[in-house]
Amino acid sequence: MPGPRIAIAHDYLTQRGGAERVVVSLMRAFPEATVYTTLYDPDGTYPEFRDRTIVTSWLNRVPLARREHRLALPLLRSAAESLQIDAD
Repeated sequence: MPGPRIAIAHDYLTQRGGAERVVVSLMRAFPEATVYTTLYDPDGTYPEFRDRTIVTSWLNRVPLARREHRLALPLLRSAAESLQIDAD
């Protein structure tokens, strides 16, 4: 019997900070987990994310939002609600 399907959700992965380090640790603990986030900038955050499946919201298609995530704050709720997370 297969185990539970695990997902890792994070608000945005656009910088190098402590919260992003926690996500890296969770990825090590759950190597098969998909990461879901509203925004993802591979050049702005830790390189460990590059080899993982990262599912982003529609907001990630707006380059300014990826570079200046604070400008996107009014849209983050809508972007987060739009994510369809496939996990238990």
